[in-house]
Amino acid sequence: MQQGFGKQGFLDLTALFIGIFIFYFLFLGAHPLLTPDEAGYTEVSRGMLVNHSFWIPLLNGIPFFDKPPLFYWLQMSAMSVFGVSEWAARCPTAFLGTVTCLWLYGVGRVLFDRLTGLLSAIVLATSLFYFLMSHYANLDLSVAAFITASLSCFIIAMQFPKGRKATTLLLLAYFFSGLAVLTKGLIGIVFPAMIVGVWLLLTHQWFLWRRLHLGWGLLIVLLINGPWLFLVQKRHPEFWHYYFYIQQYSRFLGHQFNSKQPIWFYGPVILGGMLPWTLFLGQAMIQRVRRMGLRFKEHGNDLFLLLWPLLILIFFSIPASKTLGYILPALPPLAVLVACYLRQHWFDPAPSSWLFTFVGVLSCLLAVALLVFIQSLNPKIHITAYILCSVFIFLGVALCWRWRLAFRHGCMLLIAGFVLIMSLFMMDIRWLPISSAVPLLPTLKAYEAVGVTVVDYNRYDRDLPFYLGHPTVIVGEWDRAELLERDSWQGVFAYANQYQRYPRLWIFTQFFREFNSQRPLIVVLNKRFLPVFQTQNLAHGQIVQIFKEKVLLVNPAAYLKFRQNLALPPISP
Repeated sequence: MQQGFGKQGFLDLTALFIGIFIFYFLFLGAHPLLTPDEAGYTEVSRGMLVNHSFWIPLLNGIPFFDKPPLFYWLQMSAMSVFGVSEWAARCPTAFLGTVTCLWLYGVGRVLFDRLTGLLSAIVLATSLFYFLMSHYANLDLSVAAFITASLSCFIIAMQFPKGRKATTLLLLAYFFSGLAVLTKGLIGIVFPAMIVGVWLLLTHQWFLWRRLHLGWGLLIVLLINGPWLFLVQKRHPEFWHYYFYIQQYSRFLGHQFNSKQPIWFYGPVILGGMLPWTLFLGQAMIQRVRRMGLRFKEHGNDLFLLLWPLLILIFFSIPASKTLGYILPALPPLAVLVACYLRQHWFDPAPSSWLFTFVGVLSCLLAVALLVFIQSLNPKIHITAYILCSVFIFLGVALCWRWRLAFRHGCMLLIAGFVLIMSLFMMDIRWLPISSAVPLLPTLKAYEAVGVTVVDYNRYDRDLPFYLGHPTVIVGEWDRAELLERDSWQGVFAYANQYQRYPRLWIFTQFFREFNSQRPLIVVLNKRFLPVFQTQNLAHGQIVQIFKEKVLLVNPAAYLKFRQNLALPPISP
């Protein structure tokens, strides 16, 4: 164990911060919010900010109790400082992603040495999935950052004898665990308890529970989360049942939720998410297992770093509902394990021939696969796609010249290639099939300027309220009991609607009546719903814009009102 950072540690952190900050923040606002999750969570934060609803999360102006508020508070803070924008919405995620990389430098340095710390931060920052999720306004990276801080504080505390340093680190572990709970619920305390408990069991150190200050720890977690939990329950008596039973318990054990995936789902996700370092992941884990053997107590740090991702993988593989971001807390320890392997071979004069030949061939195959994939998404390939593929091929050929590259030089080339590819990717991703409401905004805002109401028909475009700056009217079957069992936006609104009637939630009969009235409406709907307007004997509607599968349709009252203001946009056939 290496103690103390000194001047060299400060310089290391400064250099890492500058490099990662530029890499992560440069193109942070280069593309619109992605739907549904990124746009949905950001709209919750924007709604809380403009309505001064600091305790009650609001989605489209309606209470949204799926998740705790810490991430929303971070987004609100960023938007209040930098303005309401995509950059501000993603700023907290990118910041926590950067800080976690710097934190991992400290973990690697304290547990091993300086070079391992540097490599740990760089490997995590340049892992594909971690980089992408750091550019995505979502709760998953935030909770992963706090869980990483909590678990690393614990294992570092175990390096010290009983005393002030160990106690301070343990209390910090509970503090970060409390923040994780306030970010995404009970996993913030379940993961640290599960991993630490198994580690104590396997290392035969159950007696250490006496120095873990469990009472103080639980008090810290309760003080962080209690005020919000009790205040919301006081205002909404149904909250605890929905939050703890439906969103925490049922989501883990139930089968009625979305994103059902097979039990092996997260294996490929981890392998793909650790690119370009997946090549070393197997060797790194095997190396640590062989070094440790069954001497768990003697090699407690190695055991902890192996248990951390393994138990998270097992935990999230059990429920049927799986999403990609759940597995993020497993990546930081894997980055440290890879860094330990790289550290051991860093000064090797020449790498093994088969290794870099494999990397070169794999890079060329990935280039071809990437080109085919992009063509399948959009035949009109942007120049960025060709640049990405060219870089892949160049990287592969360069690595095949194994006799000219020492091990560290090959790794540096991997890092440089990844940084270049990801920077080009983030600079312009317009060729991706992003379902965004941005192309509809000029028409919608023009109609809104003359008093026309925007209506989402049997859909909820979660980015639309964010870009319009206010909630929209949503049409659905809110009186159907089946919606309460769905893990969807319909279920969220139907659950809220059974306790209080919200004027922005219309049922179909109300919408049909309003459409035929003198109230001017502009309706956002899917093309497949156009026949409904004929079968329901609605008054003639006028299509004003079609973009991909989305249609903008106005009723006669809106059409006439807009003509009277002499600002009618071009009419699409």
